[in-house]
Amino acid sequence: MWMIARFAQSLIVAVLCSAAPSQATDEPPAFPREGARLILENERLVAYDVTWAPNEPTLLHRHVHDYFGVELVAATFQVTAAFKSPRAVSVAEGDSWFFPAGVVHVEEGLSRNPSRHAIVVELKNAPTPTKDAAVESGPERQLKVLENDRVIMWNCIWESGQRDADWLGRRDAIVMFVNGGILQINAPSETRQEKAFKPGDVLFVPAGDPRVVTARSSGIKATVVELK
Repeated sequence: MWMIARFAQSLIVAVLCSAAPSQATDEPPAFPREGARLILENERLVAYDVTWAPNEPTLLHRHVHDYFGVELVAATFQVTAAFKSPRAVSVAEGDSWFFPAGVVHVEEGLSRNPSRHAIVVELKNAPTPTKDAAVESGPERQLKVLENDRVIMWNCIWESGQRDADWLGRRDAIVMFVNGGILQINAPSETRQEKAFKPGDVLFVPAGDPRVVTARSSGIKATVVELK
């Protein structure tokens, strides 16, 4: 349940941040790599659909950008920082997280059927304030799980007929779907259009007129990340 998202995120951060930034600079970057499929790239970010095959550890690699993501399935994996012992991590479907650039580690999937599967997003550029940067409130029925100098992260659930207005689109944002469904997303001046999303889909919403989000089916879950 996403009510425990803050605790789950704290646990993941505690484990992965044990992979402290290394002074060396010769580790390969985290991406591209086998098992990571590029699904979106623009001037703000690069998004990958990533799976970790069981018992196939990655190379020791460095995350050269700030990065965040959301878990698409419940899974267990192992993290090994340079010169440290392996640590096992269990995640739930919908767990979301953020890490600063410089993390160096090896990751290895332990789960089978399904393997660990997540959307991972690397931030490209320095923070870019928008005209609404001072507005930090969000939809009343959604859960803010993280805010820092780069992002604001929300875990969102929409039921059929639910409507969120004057929020999505105040900043550049990416929507990462955990459970799919049908949403109508439009600015007041735009023609209303519905779109079906499936688990693992992503949607980039550029800053501009705030969009109205209306759910046309139930049980839609997504992590929405606003970029600062």
